[in-house]
Amino acid sequence: MKRQSRYSLAKRYAVENEAKTGPPEDRLRLRQKRSKPIVQRIHDWALSTDTLPQSSLGKAIAYLGGIWNGLRLFLDDPNVEIDNNGTERALRGIAGRTTAGRARDAAPRSPPSSTA
Repeated sequence: MKRQSRYSLAKRYAVENEAKTGPPEDRLRLRQKRSKPIVQRIHDWALSTDTLPQSSLGKAIAYLGGIWNGLRLFLDDPNVEIDNNGTERALRGIAGRTTAGRARDAAPRSPPSSTA
């Protein structure tokens, strides 16, 4: 399933790349036609998989069930991005400085010495 999941994700992103330049109505139509079946197969697989609830896979499937409505929101709203990568990139510019960078920024600075 791991290989299939990666392949499914790649297909969803291919649909998004194809629909990126068109109007929202076209994006929604394309998502309904091509992405929705992929997402449904993932959901069907998760529901049909027998696993122990406390196993890693069981926990992952439970987590998936808890966020499922949010994961499929892009299928019904053409203005919702398929992921939040753009937001994360924007936040990295605000909060992404290294620990050393923050320490350097917080360190007191002495005034430049003057040689008179």
